[in-house]
Amino acid sequence: MGKRFIERPTARQIVDRAEREAQLERKLDMAKDWLAANYAPPPQPPLPTKAELKAREDVATFNRFFDEYEHNEIPDRLGKTGQYEPKSIYSPAPAARIRREAPRKRKAAERNERDCELPQDQRRHHTLTVTNGRGKPTATIKVNPFSKRIEVNFL
Repeated sequence: MGKRFIERPTARQIVDRAEREAQLERKLDMAKDWLAANYAPPPQPPLPTKAELKAREDVATFNRFFDEYEHNEIPDRLGKTGQYEPKSIYSPAPAARIRREAPRKRKAAERNERDCELPQDQRRHHTLTVTNGRGKPTATIKVNPFSKRIEVNFL
């Protein structure tokens, strides 16, 4: 059951209520003090400044490079297959991972064979006749291998 609201409290009721509230405040303060004394978090170090952060970063970078190059050995000097630099300028360089293959030269006969299926004799003009299903000629095709032109005539 909750506390009753007193419409017109007497002086004694006002004083009793103030004493109860003061006593509660004292108990809360004592509890906070005890918690702070017995369960206080460890003191935190102060935050580093920008200059200290920069100095730490520089030291870490130096240590990393010093550890990598301690023996003065650079693996894979040419960035290829783990081979080292040649002893002199006359020594052959190690083979690269990627090799370039130049395109092969084309021959005229091969090119014509791949591009179109024509008779192999390339020294003379060719005339071909196109016929329909009934056997009636419908067009003639003239091939000039020197100018590489085709002329089509419909009949």
